[in-house]
Amino acid sequence: MTADTVIDGEKKDDNGRIITSDTQGWNRFAYVRNNPIIYKDPTGHKLYNVAIEGGGINVAGHNLTLHVDDKTGKKTYYEATGPNTKDVHVYARSEKEFKEHYKDRLKDTFEDKKFNATKSSKGYEVVEVKGVDEKKTLGHLNKMAKEYGVGKKEYPYNAFDNNCAKFSNDAYKAGGKEMKSDPKDFGENPNRYPRDLNQAIEYQNSKTHEEKVKEKLTTNKK
Repeated sequence: MTADTVIDGEKKDDNGRIITSDTQGWNRFAYVRNNPIIYKDPTGHKLYNVAIEGGGINVAGHNLTLHVDDKTGKKTYYEATGPNTKDVHVYARSEKEFKEHYKDRLKDTFEDKKFNATKSSKGYEVVEVKGVDEKKTLGHLNKMAKEYGVGKKEYPYNAFDNNCAKFSNDAYKAGGKEMKSDPKDFGENPNRYPRDLNQAIEYQNSKTHEEKVKEKLTTNKK
């Protein structure tokens, strides 16, 4: 019998012990890419920027900010939207409410059994937002939801200067980092277009990583 022998649907070694494929279960640093110094998750929370395909007043796509509590698994989507440009409010929806609200626009996406709220799929593009103060970002988002929620005053929406992408980027700015495009990506506007915002976040994430690597190397030299 070899180490790759399958018994009762599970791989077992010569001694009959199960060989697990859950490598992260053995490697406690896997979720920080084996580098707990550079990649940290002290709060147990994560923020993601979500760009979904267009519909309604969001003809060029729609942007949301997703917050995930790693400890409870609770997901909350924050967004500025409405049935028309004169009736826009800020919503904080649960994953169930989000799926119900966008069930027609993202029907095929949600029907996919492999759908994961933190992974990109058809019509649903996701980028993790790194390097921001999550407490301040969430504080800003919850403040906006309280001030401009349904039944409260209307959100000052403007398709060009204060739309759904700007709403999310303002939250990241409140957390200490406004997302700006790579200077090489001429013509992109992360304060206007959801996909441009995702690309700007990816660019800023790479810069944050480079800065932390340089900081670590400098510290080690001292």
